[in-house]
Amino acid sequence: MRTLTIPALALAMTLAPTAGDARSDQHTQSGEPVRWHRAALPFVLDPSVTDAATLPRPLEVIERAAGVWRGIANAPRLELVAGSLGPPGYDPVRRENNVSGITVYRSGFPVRMERPVLAVTLVTRDSATGEIYDADILVDAWRNRFAVLTASGITGDASAPNDWQNVLTHEFGHALGLTEDFDHNDATMYPSSLPGEVRKRDLDGEDRASIANAYAAAIDGQGPIYPAGCGGARVSPRSPSGGPAWALLAVACLGLAAWRVRRRGAMGFAAMGGFFLVLAVPSPQAKPARPAEVVRVDTRREGGMILTRAVLREGGHERVVELPGGRHQGLVQTAYDTPSGDALNPGATVDAEGMSAP
Repeated sequence: MRTLTIPALALAMTLAPTAGDARSDQHTQSGEPVRWHRAALPFVLDPSVTDAATLPRPLEVIERAAGVWRGIANAPRLELVAGSLGPPGYDPVRRENNVSGITVYRSGFPVRMERPVLAVTLVTRDSATGEIYDADILVDAWRNRFAVLTASGITGDASAPNDWQNVLTHEFGHALGLTEDFDHNDATMYPSSLPGEVRKRDLDGEDRASIANAYAAAIDGQGPIYPAGCGGARVSPRSPSGGPAWALLAVACLGLAAWRVRRRGAMGFAAMGGFFLVLAVPSPQAKPARPAEVVRVDTRREGGMILTRAVLREGGHERVVELPGGRHQGLVQTAYDTPSGDALNPGATVDAEGMSAP
């Protein structure tokens, strides 16, 4: 989760996957939901979590943050256990020995950034099936103040500490596979937080719809998992240009138009055509403050982390940036709440502001 800054929000909107609607569940290019394929998810609390000064009852506070996501559709149960996480990320060589969990950094935060961030969640998944293999929540208590606040929080004080439960509830959403919801600032998955804020402790309707949509289908071990039902479920990539979902809408609209032609003639058809064209216009996307073209991309593995190095061309000049996350040997690793390397694709236009130099 980010602290609330306008440049940071603009950059995140540029690098985040675009969506045809506001929900924060996401899908692979072939339509599979990004989600865990298991009923229970052991989540390790690293010893670094314990800090009597700012988090006197870590298990109790973190349990409340995880608990709001339980019992929705077929989402896995987050089972909190004590243990040691070790380096962040996912090592495919020792696949069965990877563990997910929370680490609090009070020095040496491992993700290089040039803008404020409260925490980063690193999620590794299969690029084809969308199955999540690992999720690590990395809290930056090195450059941020945290505390356990009261239920009313602290409003209107820019120097207030950040509430542990408020931040971790958001990060658990990422750990379950959700991305950001830029359209609803009351949603837990809204990408930024004010000091002293506590309203993201509880899910709103959009959060519940997103997690329910991602985990609508039960795991049966028989192949790709697709959302079931028609209450907003998607089985197509999230993009402003639509895809199969828009094709279905087109069929429905044209069918209704044909009926109206029989009832009201050409004027009815023209009205329905205009209505459909309005629906089909993609939502406007945030324009980069400093547009740069991605010229080429290279990825490498450093321990459990995938790092993406890209050459950006900006105003006739080229420079190299390096971001956490990327695509490597059938895996996709996404760093949430910070620009992530998996969003850097050759030929794409991104916002150069705030990206880390190697």
